[in-house]
Amino acid sequence: MTSPAPASQPRAPKPVSPEVAATNREFLRRHPELKGKRLDTKNPANAKLVAEWRQIYVAQVQANRPQTPAPAPAKPVLPCQVVKQQCELKSAEFACEHVPSKRKYGVKLPNSDPKKRYIDVIAGNANTKETISVKSVLAKPLCNKDRNHAKRHIIIRPPFNAPEIVTGANQLKFDVKSSLVLPKAIGALGKLRILYKYIWPSYETKDVYLVIVDACTTNGASGGAVRVFPDITWSIEFAVSAGFERMRTSKINPQGAREIENTGGYPFLFDSKVTYKYDGAEDYVGKEFKTTYVESSAWMKILKLSASWFRKIAYYAGNVKVTFPQIQLGFKYQSALAENPDGPNVRRDVDLEIAADPLIGASAEVDLLELLINAAGKGGAGLGIVCAPAIAEFLIKAKRRMAEGWHSSGGTFEAKAVLALTLGMSGGIAAKGALQIRNGRAAEGSITVEGKIGFTFGGTAQFEGKAWMVSVTAGVSLQGSAGFAGGGQIGMDNEGAFFGGKLYFSGAKLEFKAFTDVKITRTPPDPNKTREAPTKAGWVVNWPAWPDEGNYNKRRFF
Repeated sequence: MTSPAPASQPRAPKPVSPEVAATNREFLRRHPELKGKRLDTKNPANAKLVAEWRQIYVAQVQANRPQTPAPAPAKPVLPCQVVKQQCELKSAEFACEHVPSKRKYGVKLPNSDPKKRYIDVIAGNANTKETISVKSVLAKPLCNKDRNHAKRHIIIRPPFNAPEIVTGANQLKFDVKSSLVLPKAIGALGKLRILYKYIWPSYETKDVYLVIVDACTTNGASGGAVRVFPDITWSIEFAVSAGFERMRTSKINPQGAREIENTGGYPFLFDSKVTYKYDGAEDYVGKEFKTTYVESSAWMKILKLSASWFRKIAYYAGNVKVTFPQIQLGFKYQSALAENPDGPNVRRDVDLEIAADPLIGASAEVDLLELLINAAGKGGAGLGIVCAPAIAEFLIKAKRRMAEGWHSSGGTFEAKAVLALTLGMSGGIAAKGALQIRNGRAAEGSITVEGKIGFTFGGTAQFEGKAWMVSVTAGVSLQGSAGFAGGGQIGMDNEGAFFGGKLYFSGAKLEFKAFTDVKITRTPPDPNKTREAPTKAGWVVNWPAWPDEGNYNKRRFF
C-alpha cells in the first residue's frame, strides 16, 4: 500500500527590506481609506498612488544610507604651496640666418596648421652648412621642477642618430647639414655615380631636424621641422659638330714647278661635359670624340655633289679651305635648388637650352697670294692683260726664294722668310630654343632663329735667321674679324606671349702682334744657362656688338 501524501505546509512570507517596510507603514498612514489592503500596482487607476509610494521609498533609502565620517584635520599649507606655478609659452619662431637680408619667411609657433610648421633650407655636409635660430617669448617663467623646463625648454632632435641639442634659454642657434658625403678617394667619375640620382631636383632626398619649444602650457602645437636639401648644382652639356671639308694646297716641287694637291674629308666631333658642384667643391667629367671620315660612303658622295657649286672658288685659288655644309648642335641642362624668400619650400630652378649654331652654314678661307698667282696665270691673258703671266711668274719665284731661304758659302749664315695673307668668309643660319622651369612649372620659353655672316682677314710676316751661335726669329701678324646678324624671336613669359626681331652688327676685332725670339747655341751646352721666354708685344681692339647682341625687344601679341 502506498502511504498517504503528506499534508501541504503553509508558504512562508517573503522577507522585505527595512526600507520597504518603512515605506508601507508611511504610505498606509497617509491613506487610511485603503484599510491596510495591499496596493494593486497593475491597476491603471492606481498610477498616482504607485508614484507616491516610490517617492516615499527613495526618501527612506536616502535616510537609511550610512553617513561618511568627517575628514581628519589637514596639515598646515604654506602660502607658496596654495597655487602651483606653471610655465607658459606665449610665442616662438625659428628661421634660417638669411632672415631678414635674403629670406623673410620664418616658422611661427604655436601653430595648428602642419603646412606652416616647417621650413626648407639648402646645405652641404661640411663646407656649406646653414644656421638656424630659435627664439621664444614666455607668458610665465620656466618651471624648474617636475618637467624642469628651465633646462629643457628648446630641444633639437637631429637626424642620423645624432645627440639632442637642449637649452633652457629662450633662444638657440644651431647648424644643420646634409647627410650626403662624397669620398675623396673615388675620383670625379665615382662621385658622379653617387650623385646621378640627384640630377633632377625633384628627386633630391632631405634630412629632417625636429624643433620643439616646450613648456607646461603651450596653447597649441609648439613643434616644427627643418628640412635640409643637399646643395647640388648641375650643368650638363653636349655638342655635335659635323661638316664637309675640301682643301686645295699649292706646293713648289724641286724643279720649281707649281703643284696642286686636293684633299677632303668629313670632320665629326662629339663633346660632352658634366659639371657638378656640391658642398662648395666643383668637379666635372668630360669626353671628346673626334674623327674625320673619308669620302667612301654613299651619303657623303651625295653631300659632296650638293656642295660642289660652293667649292668652285678653288679654281682661282691655290691654298683654299672650303667647308660646306657646317652643322653644329648643342644641348645644355642646368639645375639648382634655391630657397623661397617668402615661403617654406625650396624652389627648383631648371634651365634647358638647345642650340644649333650653325644649323646650316658654310665657310671659306683663301690665301690671297696664291689667288693672285693663279688668277694672273689663268685669267689674265684671256682678259687682254699681257703682263699677267709675267706677274704670276714673278710671284712664284719670290715665294720659292723665301721658302728656300738664303745661305752663305761657309754655312755660317742662313735665313728664311714667310709671308701669308688670308681672307675668310662664313655664313649660316642659327637656331636656339630655351626653357626655364621654376618650382616645377614652365616660367619662360623662347625660340630664336638668326642669320649670320662674317668676314676674317689675316697677315703674317716672319723672318728666321741664324749666324754663328745666334739664331733669331722675328715677325709681325695682323688678324681681324667682323660680322652682321639678324633674326627673330618668339616666346612666352609670365606676362604672356611675345615676339621680336632685329638686325645688328655682331662685333669686330683687330689684333696686332710682334714677336722676337733670340737663342744662343753653345758647344758644349752650358747647363747653368737657360733660354729666356720669347718677347711678345701687341695690342687688341674690340668693337662690341650694336645694338645689344641677342637682346630682342619684346612685343606683345595682345
